[in-house]
Formats: sequence, C-alpha cells, structure tokens
Amino acid sequence: MTDYRNITVDEKALDLLSHIDWKLLKDQKKWLLEKVWNLKESDPDFEPLQGLIHLCDALQDFAVDELDVDENQVFDFETEVVTPE
Repeated sequence: MTDYRNITVDEKALDLLSHIDWKLLKDQKKWLLEKVWNLKESDPDFEPLQGLIHLCDALQDFAVDELDVDENQVFDFETEVVTPE
C-alpha cells in the first residue's frame, strides 16, 4: 500500500490511475452502455448511468492521451460506437 503522506498530488493521482484495470473498466463501461441503451431519458436511472459513462470516458481519454496506454486496451470501439436509428 502506498504511503501518500510524502508524495505530491500529481504522484498520488498517477498512483491511483496505475492501479486501474483498464480491461475491467472497459467491460464495466460496456455493461453500463447496455443498461442505458435500454432506458428512456425520463427513467430516473438514465442520468446517473450517463454520469458514470462520462466518468469512464474521461478516465479512458486520460489513460490514452496522457499515460500512453494502448487505446485498444482501454476502449471497446465496436461497442462504444453509437449509430443513429
């Protein structure tokens, strides 16, 4: 376990992000997307699920853009593409 008392906020954030299982997060986001796709915007669960999806997006974007994590490890491009009906 990391002793956070003597490291900077940036180091703490990077340590936190280094412990994320990107494949698991990708799978969890896929599950969230499947749930939200079956809801109407008026459903009380719609907005909280959308918020969690946006949080996943932000974490994934940061991993790829700033941490140089392979985008194929982070994103599931087949599932995440939204096509108009």
